[in-house]
Amino acid sequence: TTAFVSIRVTDVNDNQPTINVIFLSDDATPKISESAQTGEFVARISVNDPDSKTEYSNVNVTLEGGEGHFGLATRDNIIYLVIVALPIDREQRPNYTLSVVATDTGTPPLHASRTFHLRVTDVNDNAPEFEQSVYYANVLEVADIGTSVFQINAVDMDEGDNSELTYTIQETTKTHSAWFQIDRKSGLITTKSHIDCETDPVPQLIVIATDRGNPPLSSSATVLITIHDVNDNEPIFDRSYYNATIPENEAKGRCILKE
Repeated sequence: TTAFVSIRVTDVNDNQPTINVIFLSDDATPKISESAQTGEFVARISVNDPDSKTEYSNVNVTLEGGEGHFGLATRDNIIYLVIVALPIDREQRPNYTLSVVATDTGTPPLHASRTFHLRVTDVNDNAPEFEQSVYYANVLEVADIGTSVFQINAVDMDEGDNSELTYTIQETTKTHSAWFQIDRKSGLITTKSHIDCETDPVPQLIVIATDRGNPPLSSSATVLITIHDVNDNEPIFDRSYYNATIPENEAKGRCILKE
């Protein structure tokens, strides 16, 4: 005789969940712009448990790290999305370490984790900043053309092109800015022509620092340059000929001519 025997292999919880992460940036790397709005997607998370599609395959997924700036969203407990939960600022924190943890409901429960480092990319949201709004410098009236007068410096909290600065002097005839020039990269101000204390003893320059962001941002500072006088002007009479009449018995010390 023959008999058919059916053997059912019962599952035990011997497989931990598997986690797959797909980053949703333009180049599929773990990054997010600091201009990202709340709710914007960072990554797609899929979770699978090879065990029986019963109790052991029920998986709880959590997100750790990020200090509340990121969260998880899901509709079916299979596909999860890492989203921006709070505004982010690269200048305050340029990187976050996030961990996705998947835990099944077996006894004992098994879990898996996937950790990734998320880079916050820069946008040009900071204008250049000068340490002071007004600077003071000194130069002699007889300074040669090309004489160093003052070096000004600004900083930009952004990075890359967004923080690269160029310096210019705002052109205006009222402040004799044509007397001076500035190195666009270093911010060094030098004399461009001969200067004259008698014409303007304290010329005022407006220096503008502009970054290379798109669109560019700029700020300005004032440089007051005191030109120190030298004895470069000989006395000049108002007239080349003077005539005075003096009585012959005029007392000593009497004024005979007044300009």
